[in-house]
Amino acid sequence: MDTQRLNRRTMLKAMGFAAAGVLAGCAPAAPVPAEGGVAPAAAGAEVSLWQHTYAPLDNAYQILIAEFTEAHPEIDVLFDSVAATEFEQKLLTAVAAGSGPDIFRMPSWSTPAYVAKNIVKPMQPELLGMESHKAILDEYAPPSSVDGWVVDGELYAIPIELSTMATWYRLDIMQEELGVGPDQLPKTWDKIWEMAAQLTKKDEAGNTVRVGFAWPLTNAIWLMHHFAPILYQVGGDFLSEDGGSCALASDAGVAAIETMNAVYANGGADVDFSVPQALETGNQVIEFSGPFRPSTIVLNNPDLAYGAQFIEGPWPQTEGGVPVGYTWGPASLTPNPDSTAPEAAYTLMKFIWDRPEVFWDVANIMTTRRIFMESETFQASPWLPTFMAEAEIARPAVKSVVYEEIKSAVALMLQRVLIEGVSTEESLALACEDVNNALTRG
Repeated sequence: MDTQRLNRRTMLKAMGFAAAGVLAGCAPAAPVPAEGGVAPAAAGAEVSLWQHTYAPLDNAYQILIAEFTEAHPEIDVLFDSVAATEFEQKLLTAVAAGSGPDIFRMPSWSTPAYVAKNIVKPMQPELLGMESHKAILDEYAPPSSVDGWVVDGELYAIPIELSTMATWYRLDIMQEELGVGPDQLPKTWDKIWEMAAQLTKKDEAGNTVRVGFAWPLTNAIWLMHHFAPILYQVGGDFLSEDGGSCALASDAGVAAIETMNAVYANGGADVDFSVPQALETGNQVIEFSGPFRPSTIVLNNPDLAYGAQFIEGPWPQTEGGVPVGYTWGPASLTPNPDSTAPEAAYTLMKFIWDRPEVFWDVANIMTTRRIFMESETFQASPWLPTFMAEAEIARPAVKSVVYEEIKSAVALMLQRVLIEGVSTEESLALACEDVNNALTRG
């Protein structure tokens, strides 16, 4: 999408956008009056905002910016949506040239690298009408759920999307074949893999026609999402305490991979079986995902209904391990420290920050901010309390300036074991070699 200048002339057009795939009956909430304490913006100010391209998210921003422009005609907003695969390179090039946007997206996992490169600086709470970084963090329940954007106790961005991980089930299949209802959902890895094996089906020729579960073996991002909390549950970590070397090649690393591999060993999954939208078609019964999943389920199969054909359950835990969940955030409002219009930028950021219900209604994008949890929108989505409960024990993946390299090493490590049958110990050693090389390069 090309850069767009949103003002009163384009407001009505922007308000007409609707996100594909949201649950029926959702509509953008009415604007909330702005709170005091924000420094006034100069008349004629111009603010640029960059986010990654995702149609429902784009729609939410269009609506919010149109509302903002009506409330603040003295501020002109330029919104740019950039493909996620191109976003960082475009941002880094623009920042280096001194022409970066006033506000941009910084994923939680990119924060350490951006801080190290001096691309971002700690937020200025007073420009949000807040007393301190702690006051901003206390807006979230729990404050630790925002940890992906915190370095040395200081906050560098406002989270817009802050998802946690839980389990989605085809409840209708489980009830019919196993007699398992919403109150009998498994809570440990052993129990969930036992159920997955019971739900996997083969035809007379021995071909798999349905799996209980399937890992996203070709998706490095989601493999990291899934592996990280398991590693933490068994007492492991990605890096040494000082962050200077790989810590994966350990007993905990072995235990984490074996936990993931157990579903193949017991027949609850088939590495060669793949069907698009398998949960929606009934070719898969158990899946791990975020709070946004119902919108895509209903989009792909309108005959399915929450609470009848599908339902959520907690993220599985390791028996006797440390209770850990997972949180991640692809979208945020990050102020450019070199902005020539900081007051206007923070005015826009606060306006958007105070309306989390719009992101949920339009794009099923969640935040753990307290005002969202107290909203009617939150109450209208009965699966959200499960994800908020997961936030209490959730941790982000490894915080490192070489996160991307670690993510790639982890994906290759898991693919070697789960797909190619390489030994766990050998694959862990290779992963640590990759990670240590990345750390050496810096």
